[in-house]
Amino acid sequence: MSWRTVVYLEVRCDRCGELAPDPDEPCLFLSLEQARALLASDGWAVLGDAMTCPTCVDRVGCALLGHCWEPWQDRAWHDRVGRTRTCPACRSIEYDPALITVDADRRADP
Repeated sequence: MSWRTVVYLEVRCDRCGELAPDPDEPCLFLSLEQARALLASDGWAVLGDAMTCPTCVDRVGCALLGHCWEPWQDRAWHDRVGRTRTCPACRSIEYDPALITVDADRRADP
């Protein structure tokens, strides 16, 4: 039996630390060039040695350009009602800050 040393690269997002390309199934790359090519084609932002996952790319886009909010949705939580809306680009959720208490027979389903 012979031994040899094999070196692989593991890539993580520079902003959130997520493993590339999927946190549940990490990929070990043979070279930095291979990692750059695969990740750039998979929605990652690759600038020099900096790599940013698609989720963080979307968050940065929303931070720079603003969210693209979907319409408000009425919600009920236990004895409180309110509204939520989501940004499909970065998956942020915004809650209407004015939650009011209602009686049980006026509750809406979440």
